[in-house]
Amino acid sequence: MNSFAKLSYLNIFRKFFIFLKYLSDNLSNGEFRLAWISFKYLVVKKSNSTDMVIKTNNGLFHIRKNTIDFKLANSAYEYLVLEKFRILLPSYDLFIDVGANIGTYSIIAAKSRVKCIAFEPVFTNYISLKKNIQLNHLEEFIEPVMIGLAEKASNTKFNYDSLKPGASSIHPIKRTSEILDIELKVFDELNYVSNETDKILIKIDVEGMELNVLAGMEKLLGNKKDICLIIETKHSGDTEIKNMLNQFGDFRFESIDEFNMLATKSNN
Repeated sequence: MNSFAKLSYLNIFRKFFIFLKYLSDNLSNGEFRLAWISFKYLVVKKSNSTDMVIKTNNGLFHIRKNTIDFKLANSAYEYLVLEKFRILLPSYDLFIDVGANIGTYSIIAAKSRVKCIAFEPVFTNYISLKKNIQLNHLEEFIEPVMIGLAEKASNTKFNYDSLKPGASSIHPIKRTSEILDIELKVFDELNYVSNETDKILIKIDVEGMELNVLAGMEKLLGNKKDICLIIETKHSGDTEIKNMLNQFGDFRFESIDEFNMLATKSNN
């Protein structure tokens, strides 16, 4: 068997393994319709044709038609990141969710009674985020904020992807169905973290704007001692992210999966 064939078989096995994890979540919550939707998407890349409210291991979610929301709500999505996130949560008092999308991580955190600030600049995602907060009765713990974060405050254009709304970006994307006007603000200029709050967990998934977001968090990252970040590295690069974080303090780094990195600030 040549190398190409081996890679093909490994890819098929990997997809089947992940599908089984999605299926396990669906069946354990009695969501048999989602089992079919997951299979249909795996084969022909078609998702649910109507809006739905579903139950997963992560909570209750409103999922939009013709999107991959059904995947994002499932505990199999980014399962290695989710596992790490659940382990970290008990050690922190505040969760900052940058690029919250439909709110999966904020909902998990809030269910553990961790206060959350969820930033989501895309209007349709923000509406879904608010609906999901309400479905899970977590208004007391999650503050949704409809802005993007950056190094400088401005208004900018986003390329909107209707199938994967969470993949909408300031950068060119494969499927652009609409151009959106987005408001960007600097985190350090906002008043969301009190002086008394020390233990902060941050997740950043912003489709290539990670360095921009970090630059706007310079004071927070430099002044707070007990900070941990989960950052998507796919677009900005892990070396560039490490170099920037080390300007703000002494960070330890750990790979979570091929697209996500853990950065923990040393208290020494």
